[in-house]
Amino acid sequence: MIRETKLPLKEGSAIKMTLLDEKSKSKVSFKIYFWKRRTYEEILKKVGFKNIQFKKLEVSKESIKKRGKKFWKRFLDKPTLVIIKAVK
Repeated sequence: MIRETKLPLKEGSAIKMTLLDEKSKSKVSFKIYFWKRRTYEEILKKVGFKNIQFKKLEVSKESIKKRGKKFWKRFLDKPTLVIIKAVK
C-alpha cells in the first residue's frame, strides 16, 4: 500500500491510496480524506447515531505468519483506515 498526500494533514486533506499486489505492482488507486475522530463523532451524533465506537484494525495470525510482523508494522502503527461501529 502506498499513501501520497501533502503534509501537514488537515481536515479534508486528500490522500491517494494505491493498493499493490504481491509483486508490488499497482492494482488500484483511489482517494480518501482525512477527518479527525472528533469530526466523525460530531457528524454521526448530529444525524442520530449513538454508541459510537472506533475499532482498531487487526491482522490475522495467518497473515502475520505469511508476511511477518515487519510487513504489517506501518499498517498497524499508522493506520489509514478506521472502523466505526454505531447504532441508529
